[in-house]
Amino acid sequence: MLAGLLRFDSEINTGDVIVIMSTKGEAIALGLAEMTSAVMATCNHGIAARLKRVILDRDYYPRKWGLGPRAILKKKMKEEGKLDKFGNPNESTPKGWNRDTNNVEGKEEKEEKEVKKEDDNKRKRSGERKKSGEKVKKEKKEKKKKKKDRKKSDSDIDMD
Repeated sequence: MLAGLLRFDSEINTGDVIVIMSTKGEAIALGLAEMTSAVMATCNHGIAARLKRVILDRDYYPRKWGLGPRAILKKKMKEEGKLDKFGNPNESTPKGWNRDTNNVEGKEEKEEKEVKKEDDNKRKRSGERKKSGEKVKKEKKEKKKKKKDRKKSDSDIDMD
């Protein structure tokens, strides 16, 4: 089942208007279903619905954005000048800082090495394909050349 999906009707089809509800039973929003109920039950990733209208009042729940450990660290780094005013890396940003990961301690370097290894393997494989592709191209050119020569020799015979 999809993450964040607790329960759903068994007769949902793609394009149906659905109500997105909280665990308390409060209507949060209206949306269009992107999956059928059978797909929602079997799939473990993806988008279940596209929002069309939010129903819940704006200040119904207190705002909790910016209180997590990553956000606090980011605010601190902004104040120290290690990030620009928008939170983007600048020249004084530590090497391990990356906006896409939650670990600042150097996990990124290990991931970069793994990505480089994968890229090298892909290049090697594509190099082999290119070599075999070049052979095929040469064979095709040779066939065309032979065909041209045959036509030329046939036309020479007809003229005689």
